Amino acid sequence: MDSNNLNNENMNTTGAENQTQGQGQFSNQNQYSQNQYGQNNQNQYYQVPNYPVVVPGKNKAVASLVLGIISIVFIWGGFSGFVSLILSVIGLVLASSAKKDGFNEGIRTAGFVTCLIGLIGGLLALLACVACVGALGAVSSSREFERAADDFFYNFYGKY
Repeated sequence: MDSNNLNNENMNTTGAENQTQGQGQFSNQNQYSQNQYGQNNQNQYYQVPNYPVVVPGKNKAVASLVLGIISIVFIWGGFSGFVSLILSVIGLVLASSAKKDGFNEGIRTAGFVTCLIGLIGGLLALLACVACVGALGAVSSSREFERAADDFFYNFYGKY
């Protein structure tokens, strides 16, 4: 029985060693066939991350639209028509720069049109304010001129 026990022990140890070796082979194989997330590497393609697409000239077109809207708002403020002129000129430059960059969508056209409206309206508002100030100045100076003319003719001719 002793020899049978030895043979059984040898068989048990060799069987256990074979099982350990077999598990080691499979575990090594599993290490190479799976990535760090536990997914298989087979048929896996590189995926490009979803970064936002940058369209050249789009930011300039949006800026020209915003400046055009602000310049239209400033038309109604009297002498702030001067601010409207400055903003609309900057917006027109940005809209043309966006067109040079190759961005020719509706937002660029809308920015260009609003800046053009702001420019024309700003010019008209500024000219109207200058005309009003000039008219007020002319009225006050005409009264002084009338008094001076009356004094001159009264002194020159006496009573008229």
